[in-house]
Amino acid sequence: MSAHTLRAYRRELHNFAEWVSGRFGTGDDADVNVQRIEHTDIRAYLGTLYDRGLSKASAARALAAIRSWFKWLARAGHIEQNAASLVSTPRLPKHLPRVPHRTDEPGSGLGGRGRGKLAGARQGHS
Repeated sequence: MSAHTLRAYRRELHNFAEWVSGRFGTGDDADVNVQRIEHTDIRAYLGTLYDRGLSKASAARALAAIRSWFKWLARAGHIEQNAASLVSTPRLPKHLPRVPHRTDEPGSGLGGRGRGKLAGARQGHS
C-alpha cells in the first residue's frame, strides 16, 4: 500500500474514531469498545460526511478505510462480527463516455482544410 493511501486511511480512521467517541459520549477515542460499534453507527457516520458536503467518492474512501480496519480487527480476534461488511458502498455516479464534437475532429476549425480528399471524393461521385 502506498504512503499516500496509508496517510489517507489514518486520517479517515482518526476522524471516524473522534465521531464514535462523541456518539458514545466517552470524549476519548481510546475508551470506545469497538465491539459496541454496529453497522448502523457506520451508516450514521457516512450520513454526517454527506451533511458536511463530502462527495460520494469521499464517503466511499472513508468507508474503505473503516472496512479495512474492521477486517483487521476481525482477523486479529478483537471483534466477533465485522459490522462494516454490512454497510454497502455509496453508489458513485456513472459518467457517460465523452462524445467527440465536430470541433474535435482533426483539421476542423482550420477553414475546412481537414476535409480535403474525402470531401472532394464524395463530390466527384455524385
